[in-house]
Amino acid sequence: MGYVKVKKAAGAFDIVCAENVGTIKADGSGNALKIEIKYLNAVTGSRELTLTSTDSGQTGGGFTQADVQAMVEAVGLIGGGSGMIDVSLSNTLASIALS
Repeated sequence: MGYVKVKKAAGAFDIVCAENVGTIKADGSGNALKIEIKYLNAVTGSRELTLTSTDSGQTGGGFTQADVQAMVEAVGLIGGGSGMIDVSLSNTLASIALS
């Protein structure tokens, strides 16, 4: 199983599963932009993971479209293999929410 390693504050990190990804897109705009990852799941139809930056809503906060592309590339690089790949985003990760 492949994972993407996303940096948090103080050297911590979270991991994001890189398998069964249906879409990765921007959610919101400006300083409050989040990254939305939708997973395909045979049981529930789909699950959605939302990544929020540490400085969301503040000047210079939020993620950017380049961050969305970085996540897409990281998932593509792991390519269904096992292990973990780092991704560099413009802000650190504050939270991940599954819905």
